[in-house]
Amino acid sequence: MNHILNLTSRSEASDFPKIEILTDLNTTVHTLYYQYKGRSVTNTVDILTEYQRALEYAKKNSITAVFSRNDLGSLLAAMIAEECNFIGPSVESVFLSLHKQLTKKVANTPVKSELWDITTPFPQQSFPFYLKAPYSSFGSLGFIVRDEKDLEKAQVKIADLLPQMNRPFFSLLEKTGIPKKYPQSLQNCMAIEPLLYLPQVTIEGFVFQGTVYPTIITDTNFQGSSNYFDNFSTPSRWSLRVQEKIKQQLIQDILTIGLNTTFFNAEYWISEDDDKILLIEVNARAALTFKNLYKKTWNYDVFTNIISLALGKMPELPGLPLAVGGQFNIFTKDIQLPEKLHELKAQLEHCKILNDPLKKTQSISDHGIVAAQFELVGDSYQEIFDTAEELRATVSLTPT
Repeated sequence: MNHILNLTSRSEASDFPKIEILTDLNTTVHTLYYQYKGRSVTNTVDILTEYQRALEYAKKNSITAVFSRNDLGSLLAAMIAEECNFIGPSVESVFLSLHKQLTKKVANTPVKSELWDITTPFPQQSFPFYLKAPYSSFGSLGFIVRDEKDLEKAQVKIADLLPQMNRPFFSLLEKTGIPKKYPQSLQNCMAIEPLLYLPQVTIEGFVFQGTVYPTIITDTNFQGSSNYFDNFSTPSRWSLRVQEKIKQQLIQDILTIGLNTTFFNAEYWISEDDDKILLIEVNARAALTFKNLYKKTWNYDVFTNIISLALGKMPELPGLPLAVGGQFNIFTKDIQLPEKLHELKAQLEHCKILNDPLKKTQSISDHGIVAAQFELVGDSYQEIFDTAEELRATVSLTPT
């Protein structure tokens, strides 16, 4: 029986992992929770204690492989894999994925990105532009800056929250040789990037024995001309020619970063005018937020295939899509969620309420608060979009 460690975070860590036996794979999955509060922002936990706990657990329980489903966890997993000589990506390649400004630099993307040390005066810039925390997760500390007023507001939040968000990454990286090679790794900096309003896609894939295998492309669909992510849909509606260009750019970028023996997902802008595929970021983990979407649309079990790869086996490749699927967002800037949101959750198989007013979650990005997400499957994108609009109209949240 194989024993695999799955590292994931939640607000309160558990000393007792969740144990799941996968008979088909002759594998036991040990899901170990490390304590990590506030989605990369309000962490108050010594991450080195969590690292040591996970490392000791791996050694005491005959663990033979390790993986994670989130950003900080991917670094934890890579460090543990290196310490225990497990199969997995190098710590350096995971770091280069996590630090989104260095990702662009190493991949030599044409998108300009420079770092601003928050302890120094802000450099002269022409408005508008985008400010982004290099270790950002889920859009945390990402700001559209249109004028001096926007910049002042952003700087107040950045000064308060950026050091908190970076602290666990810095603590782990200090145990590695990364800071010596990449001094920027331990700097409280923000990336300054051009503000681009271009179509976006997320492409899933994995690397096995040095070969990159692109798999599923998911379209990012916005609310009209705004920057709000209305929904994510798959299969992609881009032409086969453009999809092939996305895959070829992906292969080049992943090989340049050096990821190997891992699932990943990458995000790209599609510049239709000059037919370019522009890298936004790479994540050294699967986009498990789309797990149910992949299963219903492609009949692809990404979780099982992650485990296969962690064990050194070639994962399956998805076949043809069986349907069109979408993951739809409900945005609000009013934290007081109506009871109707819970009624919507009761109607749908896959609906998550992501922000509960009792937790007093506050928006820290320009996207407002994602109050909930739900998934739909149908015969066409237009069909599921129309259904989503009808469902969202029944909730009647305060407009963003």
